[in-house]
Amino acid sequence: MLWVKTSGGGSTGWKLIGTQAEPLTAPIPPSPVNAQDVWTRLEDLENKLKASGLLST
Repeated sequence: MLWVKTSGGGSTGWKLIGTQAEPLTAPIPPSPVNAQDVWTRLEDLENKLKASGLLST
């Protein structure tokens, strides 16, 4: 289960945002890594975070 702190202090203010069946990972880049590889991995990770609700759109 995934939770995000939305308000309050202590143990209050937590909101359930769902469950996670698999880890959020970016694909392993080819070697050597260049700037385009890094950009592609960051964009992929951003899209996965948005899809999971952990990052706002």
